[in-house]
Amino acid sequence: MNDKTVSFSGNCRKVTFYEGGVLLSAGGRYVAGKHQRSKRGEITGWSKSSRRRMRRFMLEHVPPAGYETFGVTLTIPGPVQPDAVERDIFGRWSLQAQKRGWCAVWRLEVQNRGARHWHVVLSVPAGIPVVAIFMLWWDSLKKQGEIVFSPPYSTKNGTCEYSRVSSLMSLPGAYEHACNVQSNGSRGAWLRYMQDHASKGKQAQIGVSKGRHWGIIGRKLYSLAAPVSTADLSDSEYFRFLRAYQRLCRPSIPASCVFGRRLGYRPSFGCRGESVRFSKPETVLRLVFWARDPVAPIP
Repeated sequence: MNDKTVSFSGNCRKVTFYEGGVLLSAGGRYVAGKHQRSKRGEITGWSKSSRRRMRRFMLEHVPPAGYETFGVTLTIPGPVQPDAVERDIFGRWSLQAQKRGWCAVWRLEVQNRGARHWHVVLSVPAGIPVVAIFMLWWDSLKKQGEIVFSPPYSTKNGTCEYSRVSSLMSLPGAYEHACNVQSNGSRGAWLRYMQDHASKGKQAQIGVSKGRHWGIIGRKLYSLAAPVSTADLSDSEYFRFLRAYQRLCRPSIPASCVFGRRLGYRPSFGCRGESVRFSKPETVLRLVFWARDPVAPIP
């Protein structure tokens, strides 16, 4: 999008554009959802406030200039390991990534089989080969050392049974499935991907009493992102814009109709306080122009 500032005098309702998304400011006070209190130091769920902090950090911070960004998924192969083993493996990977000058925002999920896996928006210095990202995770799994399975572990097709292995990377399919690295997308695309994995549709994969649900690696490497432009809107303009934007963000869900799909619920973001969205800024800018003057041609 261009660098012009769309400014309409009025009040505090506004849309702030960043390179990877937008910040909606509706005014008023944001009220977080109620959640059960737990003793200090124990993380039992993933609160709305925590999800909001993750999205806000991703929007307002950028990696060093010249870094390349990848979407990475990290999985522990084989049967579900004890919590301490899973934490050791990921902690070892995080430490080595930071030592190499990499930076990342990660999000924890729990697979249907009960094992942790992580979605990561990873930024590395230009020129780092993709295979180095794979190898760092493989190395973290190998360094966990010998693993004993009790009862013995059988592969899905039942052709092999293991009572112990020299490392988790010795299991069939480990090199193919333990690490997935996607490079065919912009940083904004990976931020939208991460937002999807923090949505209501992913609540079933939130780990209970699994520790922190998201975090930052190499925090000192990130710097504040400068907004590209800001649009100030009146009350009527802002809520006209918001209704159209919410309709645009309605998910497509399975249905029994002839087409097999239908539009789902309309999201309620942006009604009060501040909301982060990782939609394409160009699309949101067109909605802002339309909200300001619905009969004028959209540039």
